Amino acid sequence: MSNKAKILCVDDDPQTLILLREIFKAKYQVLTANNGAEALDIIQREQVHAILSDQLMPNMLGHELLQEVKKISPFTMRILLTAYSDMSAIMNSINEGEVFRFVIKPWQAAELRVIVDSAVDIAEHTMDSMTEPATPATVTETSPRTQSHGILILDDDQETRDTFAQRYGGKYAFYAASSIAEALDILVAQDIDLLIIDTSINDEIDAADFIMLLKEQYPQVVTIVQTSLIAPDRAVKLINHGQIYRYLNKPVKESLMDSSIKQALMAVDKNKEKPELLERHKVEASEDTHNVPLSAKIAGRLRTLRSRLS
Repeated sequence: MSNKAKILCVDDDPQTLILLREIFKAKYQVLTANNGAEALDIIQREQVHAILSDQLMPNMLGHELLQEVKKISPFTMRILLTAYSDMSAIMNSINEGEVFRFVIKPWQAAELRVIVDSAVDIAEHTMDSMTEPATPATVTETSPRTQSHGILILDDDQETRDTFAQRYGGKYAFYAASSIAEALDILVAQDIDLLIIDTSINDEIDAADFIMLLKEQYPQVVTIVQTSLIAPDRAVKLINHGQIYRYLNKPVKESLMDSSIKQALMAVDKNKEKPELLERHKVEASEDTHNVPLSAKIAGRLRTLRSRLS
């Protein structure tokens, strides 16, 4: 029996599966499936460290498959092969499949190797934490702790900030900022677990760059993006370099925001209980920033934050 880690490649194109097998067979035990149903059957039978799925497949789309994989085998790292133009797939993969990485087609073998190696390494290091039985406190917990959580909303719209303050101010340790500079002051001074941010805010530094730098320096902060303006390529970077937890289109229904916050804070609690799980949200360092001097300045402030909390 092979001691190699197992990866599962899913694509309805046989030639693509042959190519993927050739790329990875020297290092991994490569399993393949032509469709979502076959893939789920394998996931139920095998301990798969990472799954790579194409998005466009008949009967079950890639993001739908990854959503089911998350339920059946939560320790399996999930990678989606997709096109920049498929914004619906990108959104669904973030919100439902909680993907580790997007790989934009046409992909490069060298890039894919780096991503899969990282995914498998993380799966091996976090397997026990993902599969061990929950503690009694976790089993009985149906909602996250409230007042103990710090929530920061970053939005340059006063009405949005006021609405959030009214709805969540009495339930959580709630803070609001209209600019990145103001948000940094709050992050340095307060214990923030969840950042809710509009990436289309009018600021001297790009909000997406801020998210990526924040996750790189302080991975404990979970991020929900709510916005009406975002390009697909930026959304891909926000997951690959920022590991955002949810992407929501404005205007967001109150019930959807309520459930998103609840789920995000439950993830926060899980990460606090088992800090090793933060490795599953490791990001790629990004050199693609819109304003390098300001990004460097913010990175310095975030290092100060990390020092305070360590």
